[in-house]
Amino acid sequence: MKRVLILFCSIVFSACAILPLRTVNGADAKPTVYSNKAITIVAETGEVIYSKNGTIRDFPASTTKVLTGLLLIEKLKPTDTITMSKKSLQEEINNNQIVFKEGERITRDEAIKILMVNSNNNLAYAIGERISGSISKFAALMNTRARELGAKNSTFVNASGLPNAQHQTTAYDLAMITREAIKHPLLVKAMSTTKTYVQTSRQRVLLTKDSPVYNKPYFMAAKTGYTGASKHTLVQVSKKNNITLIHVVLRSSKDKYVKDMKLLDAYGFGKVKMVKVVDQNSWKPKLSVLDQQVEAKLKQDIYIPTALPPSQFKTKMVQNPPNNNDLLRNGIFPLQKLGQVEIYYANRKVKESAVVSSKRYSFDDTAVAVALKVLHNVQLNEGLTLTHF
Repeated sequence: MKRVLILFCSIVFSACAILPLRTVNGADAKPTVYSNKAITIVAETGEVIYSKNGTIRDFPASTTKVLTGLLLIEKLKPTDTITMSKKSLQEEINNNQIVFKEGERITRDEAIKILMVNSNNNLAYAIGERISGSISKFAALMNTRARELGAKNSTFVNASGLPNAQHQTTAYDLAMITREAIKHPLLVKAMSTTKTYVQTSRQRVLLTKDSPVYNKPYFMAAKTGYTGASKHTLVQVSKKNNITLIHVVLRSSKDKYVKDMKLLDAYGFGKVKMVKVVDQNSWKPKLSVLDQQVEAKLKQDIYIPTALPPSQFKTKMVQNPPNNNDLLRNGIFPLQKLGQVEIYYANRKVKESAVVSSKRYSFDDTAVAVALKVLHNVQLNEGLTLTHF
């Protein structure tokens, strides 16, 4: 009997040893989030790491203001001002919003802070008027810019996110808009501020924002939203080491979306690693410059934050040597830039790295009439193809 028991235990142990283990808290186990719609993407590439109804349309509420803020930075200079109009003051306000007066002026940079910290609907309307002349024209601009950023399943009809049956987006679209927005340090700073003074032409006001979202580990930036139609919505950016994730949740609750963010952080940072997609030492093509072969190299290895293998990224070479006169006069110096390698994911350029000369080259006058030749289909050792275009 003892021998049978030992044999049975040995078989069970062996079976357990060869079965793949999945734990509830492991990186391979998808989290169960409360929010009705949720998504996590890698900021650098737009790669989707987690999705729950991520492409289903819903009301965004004040997370709309991420796009409004992006357009404010793109279209106005720091010294430009926004003037509060009679129409803008008719927008619905909440209990915490600054009360403006008609004709009150706000500079662009102060407006960014008010928009993100105070979530002011009156100001959002005035921004739309200032940029496009009317809210309908500004909404058209919002939709055009959103599509350019890969947010193709959205319809924006106002600058604030106030309820409108037509004003809908998706968690994925909001994440892609945020991906562009966080390229602007001014907007990131405003989206991470919880206490600041702002100055208008008529008043100086202390703005505060209290939410547990802003106290989370890895927190970088956020924009909250709420209406009765949308329930609670949230865009949050998290950063750990060199990896930045964007989380979006729609139709949630204030206490539950904080827990959802923790789950998505743990899952996302567990899945995404810095992966070398091009190795500097293995990539050594010869470029043709003024009919002369030039040895080139990458200035550094190319790493991408991803949960995918390197083969999922396409690589292209863009050759951009100096003009002919400079080449004849100075030649090419060691480590001089001759172009760049560009990395693409889902037909989007996500990164580039300089291509430099491996050594010094000189050219004689007979090369003047020779056209620059471009590199076609240079094979990388890893099996990647570089194509000039």
